[in-house]
Amino acid sequence: MRKIILLLIPFVLIISCQKIETYTYVEYNENQGSFGITKKEESFEAESDSVAIIKAFQYFTIAEKQYNESENRISAKPIKYAVFKKNKVGITNLNFQKKDSILNSIREKIFNDSDIVKTVEKGFDTIAYNKLITNFNIKEEEFSSPKKNWIQPKSKPKYIDTNWIYSYFQENADRQVSNLRLVIQYGADDWLFIQKIQMLIDDNLFEISASEVKRDHNAGKIWEWTDIRMDSELKTALESAKSIKIKFTGQNYSKERILSQKEITSLNETVSLYNVMKGL
Repeated sequence: MRKIILLLIPFVLIISCQKIETYTYVEYNENQGSFGITKKEESFEAESDSVAIIKAFQYFTIAEKQYNESENRISAKPIKYAVFKKNKVGITNLNFQKKDSILNSIREKIFNDSDIVKTVEKGFDTIAYNKLITNFNIKEEEFSSPKKNWIQPKSKPKYIDTNWIYSYFQENADRQVSNLRLVIQYGADDWLFIQKIQMLIDDNLFEISASEVKRDHNAGKIWEWTDIRMDSELKTALESAKSIKIKFTGQNYSKERILSQKEITSLNETVSLYNVMKGL
């Protein structure tokens, strides 16, 4: 099974835990000799149909780039592709939220990155990992068996009563990563009793689950927060987000806040590191 890594690009939806499924990528090529159209098939895994489509598009676009950059172009020219689920149902044309924006961004990223082909062929980007990991702390979960670590940004606040948003994820003993989390903190003098959370990421609106919001208070100050698993569409959006605005809607009032550049950079880096470590 060929490993297809998800590129460091922008975008992502709200999904709960979903089991990994196996998909088939079929690439159709036009040969420069007299062999006509040929095809090759690759199996790969993804968390959902939308992620499978994104990965397959990435795979095809890289094949196009490799062909365009070959010196004599004697290799097969990729002309189209298809994606199938395990039951052989085609999902290539399946629509999902912001599909066109996501695929266009992937194509732009691939064709503008001179090293992307080498990175994908290698399966793990050591340079990117070494650059990103310096901005994170690795915290061992003492009461866990088997052993696991939490990889958290150094910029995350020490206390939960601070207005801040950050992400972190889990690493097991074999250095496999999972459970990408999003923490949203709200601190103020008065209760908001948050019932709805919305994020405007580069003009794309996302609904964030507010079903697990917790509350506490001390010395005249209150804070409300949630720590949830991040879905794939939101993950993709946060990876290269440039502007983020958040809105909390409570029982009687609402509050809005524009995230600082420090928060946005931290979110970019966390999702990027998570994707890089998927290639380990």
